[in-house]
Amino acid sequence: MALQDWRQVDPCSLVTPGQLATIADDPQITPAVTHTADSNKCEFKSASTTIVLGLTLGQAPGNLPAMPLMKPRRMLSVAGKEANLVVETSGSCVVTVPLGEGVWLSLNIDPDADKEKVEAGDESAASCDAQMPLMASVVGELPFD
Repeated sequence: MALQDWRQVDPCSLVTPGQLATIADDPQITPAVTHTADSNKCEFKSASTTIVLGLTLGQAPGNLPAMPLMKPRRMLSVAGKEANLVVETSGSCVVTVPLGEGVWLSLNIDPDADKEKVEAGDESAASCDAQMPLMASVVGELPFD
């Protein structure tokens, strides 16, 4: 699939119930899906209404570069793609992966409390390091040529 066909991709399809089980108390969560002119968003909310996983595939308007809204804390490689890490604390991890042509994937991972592998307040690399297998799998599922 060509990158310009990103609107045809269902971001919910990029994650499996088994992967959700690593971060959510209920891996059978029904996702909330939102489509706008410039993004497809999928949010898995736990019973506590916390978004445990948010996947957004979108395109920056016009010729604007695909950059995160917040300044990256650091850069990292996810499945061979450069990613902007913007949040990394207490088990939560938010990254934006520029895919080219202004198209980007945003991953917002905030595990349920009993699934967190990192202590509250920890701002080390541990939060995103713990989620790297999930992030790499999601990026690897992108169907682009």
